[in-house]
Amino acid sequence: GTYQEALPITEALLATIRRAWPDNTNEIIQTSANLANVHLKCGRAEEAAAINKDVYEQTCAIRGPGSLFTATLGANYALNLVQVGRFADARAVGREIVQWAHRNPDSPHSFHIVKALMDSLYKDPNASVDDLREAVEVFENIPATSSRVLGSAHPDTKTYEKALAKAKKALAEKSSA
Repeated sequence: GTYQEALPITEALLATIRRAWPDNTNEIIQTSANLANVHLKCGRAEEAAAINKDVYEQTCAIRGPGSLFTATLGANYALNLVQVGRFADARAVGREIVQWAHRNPDSPHSFHIVKALMDSLYKDPNASVDDLREAVEVFENIPATSSRVLGSAHPDTKTYEKALAKAKKALAEKSSA
C-alpha cells in the first residue's frame, strides 16, 4: 500500500537530512516523528515506539518538558506504548506531559495529551479500580470542553465521548467484580 511505499522514502529523507544538515535538529525530530507514524501505519508498532522514544527524549532535552511540541510528541509516544502493551511506561510518559494540558485546558492539543494518559490507565487489562477511577476523573471534562471548542459534531469530540464511555464502563465492571 501507500505507507509501505512511503517507508523507504521517509527513511531516505531522514538519512539525507542527517547527512546534509546534521545541526538541523528540528527537521530531524519532525522527520523522525513522521517515520514513526509511517511505521505505525505499516503495522510496525515496536519500531515506531523505539523511534518515538528517541524523538520524545530529544525534544524534551532541547525544548524542555513544558513545551507544546514536547507534550504532543510525548502523547504520540504514550499512545504508541499503549498499542504495544507497555502500559506502565505509557502512564509514566502520560503523567510527565499532562501538566501542559492542565495549564492549557481549552487547547485541542490538551485533549489529545490527556487522552494519552487516560488510555494508558483504562486500556491496561491489569488496571486497578483506582487506575480506572483516575482515568475517568482525568478525562471527565474533555468531551464537553472539546464539544465547546471544536463543536459537538467534530470527529475528535465523538472519539473523546466514546473513549470516556469505555473508561466508565471498564470502571463499572471492575467495581462490581
